Order: sequence, then C-alpha cells, then structure tokens
Amino acid sequence: MFLPNCVFYSDCIEGLSREKFRGQISLIFADPPYNVSGKTLANIFEHGAWEKINATWDQKTPQEYEEFTRKWLSAAYGVLQDGGTLFVSTSYHNAFVIGYLAQQLDFVMRGDVIWYKRTAVPNVTRKTYRHSSEILLWLTKGAGAKYTFNYEVAKLFNSGKQLRNVWDILKVGQKESVAHPAQKPEELLLRVIAIHSNPGDIVCDPFAGSGTTLKVAKILGRHYLGFEINEREFQDMISTRLQETCFTVDRVQAFFESHATELSGTR
Repeated sequence: MFLPNCVFYSDCIEGLSREKFRGQISLIFADPPYNVSGKTLANIFEHGAWEKINATWDQKTPQEYEEFTRKWLSAAYGVLQDGGTLFVSTSYHNAFVIGYLAQQLDFVMRGDVIWYKRTAVPNVTRKTYRHSSEILLWLTKGAGAKYTFNYEVAKLFNSGKQLRNVWDILKVGQKESVAHPAQKPEELLLRVIAIHSNPGDIVCDPFAGSGTTLKVAKILGRHYLGFEINEREFQDMISTRLQETCFTVDRVQAFFESHATELSGTR
C-alpha cells in the first residue's frame, strides 16, 4: 500500500505502471490532451483577447495519438480497483477513439455527461456551430463489479430531483482562472468526485495540469494522486492550489457548505 496525497512530476504512463499503485484507485478523472494545438478551430476567447492553444504536449499525429491513448488507458485500468471509475474529459475530436479503445481494454461504458458551457466563446469562422459543450465519458472496471454512483448526492445538484446527464456549468471565469489553457471549473469536479467516489477514497488525475482535481478531492475528504509531466510549467500552480481550503467561486463554496455532510462526510 502506498501513501496517497502525492503529485509526481513524471509521465503518467510510466508512473501508473508501478506495482505499488495496482488496484488502489477508486476514481480517475483524466483530462488528456485534445490534440488540437495549432489548428484553426482551437481558437479560444479568454478574458478579452483571442488566443490559440499552441502547446507542444498537444500535438500528435492521429497514429501517435491513438498509441498514446491506448497506453495511458491500459495503465489506468491497472491501477483501478474492481468497480473503479474512469471519467475522461474530451471533445468531438477524440471521444469516439477514446471510447472505442477503452472498451477494447475491457472498460465498461456506463454513459456520458455533456458539459454545456452557457458562456462558450463565439465562433468567428462562420463555418461551423458555436461549440458549447464538452463530453465526459463514464467508464468502469469490471462488467459485474459494483461501482460507485451516489444517487442521493447526485440529486443535490438538481434541487432534490434526478440529475440529468447534461450539466449546465459555467466555464472558468476570471476569478477562478490560473492561466492554464485547459483548466476545468471546480464545480465540474465537485460533481464528478462527490457522485462517483466516497470520503477516504483515492482520486487520481494522470494529467494534473492546473491541479483542479487534486484540490477538489482534498476539500471533499478524498485522498489524491496526481501526475504531471510539465513540472516547470505547472508545479507552482498545483502547489498553490493544494493549499487552498475553499472553492474559488462564492456560489460553489456556499453550496458545499450547505451540503458538507453529504458531500464530504464532515459537518
């Protein structure tokens, strides 16, 4: 058994392959590179200026991306407990490839969540729709294994009614932004972690990036394990966020405080 609450600044494929992690993880939230850097449709509007994602870690050929995806999915499968959950954040570019490869590796496709971004940026090309959603693939390990789905917790996010799989969550705003090109909102991770894990479980993020998953896991009373290959770019960012004890957006923090017992097992 390893000691959780660690961040390793190394390749997640190599890191997750270590024997000490095998079968230890309850929930993985993976936000792998979308492989869209340098492409026309990667333009984003961020706080008043048009930018283009252009990161070296986000540029692979289709063949390279498929092989990369197969390797990290295989490593993720190995560290999950039987019944463990994998959530993959992706887009239309790669959702079908990831879903297909995951099922080849014996993951069970349980469903998906559509993250509706009401504040999505306009499309300036006038050649396609305004892209206002991202896809979360929900997979588990073991066809017959019991997996975690906290139904009553899920209802908290919809005023006590059954939660739908379309989540209307604002994209990261100025107050929450830490200048990471693929930062996910804390509110999104609050839902995933609270619904699909329990206090004391180990939550892993193999592409830790801005540290959102690790921060939210810690606030919710889960242990965390992170991997991030770009130490120079993101170590200080992750370290700072792990010291934070509250959700950044006041509305999200107020929701957490009003349901702390159900969400984190604390009062």
